[in-house]
Amino acid sequence: MTLILTGFMLLLMQEPSGAMAVGCWGIAWALAAMVVALRRTTPPEVRRADPTEEVRAWRLAAIPFWAYRFSLALVSQAAVIALDALQPSASAVGAYAAAIATANLPLVLVTSTNRYYSRKLAIMLEQRDFAGVLKLRNERRRWLLPAIVLFLVLVFGFGRDILSIFRPEFADEGVTALQLLAVATATSMLFSLAPHI
Repeated sequence: MTLILTGFMLLLMQEPSGAMAVGCWGIAWALAAMVVALRRTTPPEVRRADPTEEVRAWRLAAIPFWAYRFSLALVSQAAVIALDALQPSASAVGAYAAAIATANLPLVLVTSTNRYYSRKLAIMLEQRDFAGVLKLRNERRRWLLPAIVLFLVLVFGFGRDILSIFRPEFADEGVTALQLLAVATATSMLFSLAPHI
């Protein structure tokens, strides 16, 4: 799939670029992973079942979730692609990419635990168990707040050292970006599963 997308892009563009390669690989990986996951987890009966809700209403209700996921992907990758297009120094692009990779590490933990909490949360909201929702949010906050504080302390205290692991020249150019991304990531981590009731 990556080769097909790359070949198609080469027909449209005169010169390949790093952004094009990353985009083709990411799209192909995401599509392939979605197909495999759907086939493994969806029983055949589901595809043959009649819908219990109006399809249009379901699609409209799902738009905020789709927009949230799309915006996360766009925000995390658009800046690297834009920097590559603007063609600053290779060190600046690399430093920003390293800062994004570092700032996104805690999101892996939060995303995986959110799957656990979101299932419980959906059931409680359906049952209108608002006391249970608040209890669940407090339970999540108890372990998440110390993790966020530790993450921010590491970034603001040792940001240069962390970026220099990638390359020494990234330390100066990427430290400010890393700190800004860390604050944005911490905010996203804290409010990524916060229903308003």
